[in-house]
Amino acid sequence: MWRAIAVSLFLFSWSGGCLFVYNGDKVVRKNEPKRQVQFESAEASQLFHNKFNASLCSCQNRDEEHESVVIPFIMATNTSTKLSESACYNDALTLCDNNKDNCISLAEAQTYAGM
Repeated sequence: MWRAIAVSLFLFSWSGGCLFVYNGDKVVRKNEPKRQVQFESAEASQLFHNKFNASLCSCQNRDEEHESVVIPFIMATNTSTKLSESACYNDALTLCDNNKDNCISLAEAQTYAGM
């Protein structure tokens, strides 16, 4: 009897107190293709891509939406919604291309790199 109680308490404490635990990530805009854009020069392209690559992790790790549902001792679910890499790229291009002409100039790339 005491052994069954001890095993139950051990398993209960190890499981975090819930019978069902779910943690998941949902990627949005994952089928979105990367937008085609022209760069005024190789330097503009390099500036943009260096800044984009440096900030890619923070873009992908930023939670767009976070949802948690908890019923004590029964269930705990945690779902995070994140952007795909191509969505982050397209958002960075939109932010960088100030005049919306689909061509990133050196001045636009320098402004974006300074952000």
